[in-house]
Formats: sequence, C-alpha cells, structure tokens
Amino acid sequence: MREMRRKDRELSPELALRILKENNHGVLSLVLPDGTPYGVPLNYGFEQSEIIMHAALVGLKMDAIAHQPVGSFSVIHKAIVDSKNLQTFYASAIAFGPLKVITDPLEKRAYLIKLLKHYRISEEEAQRALEVDTPFTSVIVLKIEQLTAKGYANLFEDSLI
Repeated sequence: MREMRRKDRELSPELALRILKENNHGVLSLVLPDGTPYGVPLNYGFEQSEIIMHAALVGLKMDAIAHQPVGSFSVIHKAIVDSKNLQTFYASAIAFGPLKVITDPLEKRAYLIKLLKHYRISEEEAQRALEVDTPFTSVIVLKIEQLTAKGYANLFEDSLI
C-alpha cells in the first residue's frame, strides 16, 4: 500500500480501531466478475481484527466475493461540513483484507452472535433472533491486513458515541 499523502491528517492505529468499534455502518468495496467496481453500504460487527457482515445467500456481493475474495471496508465516524470556509472536518477508517464466506453452521452462528453483540444485543437475545434466519443468511468476514484512518483527532474529544 502507498503511504498516506496527507500525513497531517493520519490518525493513530488506536483511533482507527475506535472508529470500527464505535460505529455500525460502512461500505464494502468489491469488484464484480465483469470488472465493475461495487460498493455496498452494510451494517457490521467488529471483533479483534475481523469485520463481520451478513448477506443473502445469493446476489451481487456473493458473486463479487466468489470472483475476487478481497475487499476494502470504509467507515465514516463523523463528517461536519463548514460550508462558510469550504471545509469538512471528518474522521474515517479503511480496512483492507481477504474475505471469507463462513459456511460451517456452528461457526456461522458464532460469527452472527459476535455481529449482534457489536449492537449491544445480549447473547440470549441473539440466540433467539438466530433461530429463524440463520439458514438463509451468508456470513462474510474481512480479515484486516491493513487499517488506516484519516481525519481530525479532535473530533473524538466530544464524541457522542
């Protein structure tokens, strides 16, 4: 990977992880089999060095992952537009890495529980929720090989999250 051009906006690895931990929506960027770029907004879970997502069993995401099982995942923590000064104050993170579709039923269930815990859903509530939908759900895991963050560190000082 290329070094970040705006070193003055590069955020620490700790803030990059905080962005992933404190948010719950991002954009998964993939390449479709015909070469078309495809960015899809998703909710996600995060634990250690993995971003956990879910999808239908078939669809564009699954086609793209089968074609090229690698992607990037972008999360915006905050973006405040100062239109008077033509400036945006922001903080965001991008994770890069291989993607794996989890097919083992027990492993898939465990990952779905991790995803639901990211939303502060208790394990008991998660177990109940998974009784119906698990067989019809794909679980996708992005193993983070590289994580970068950019923006303004002072946006974290008064975080509402």
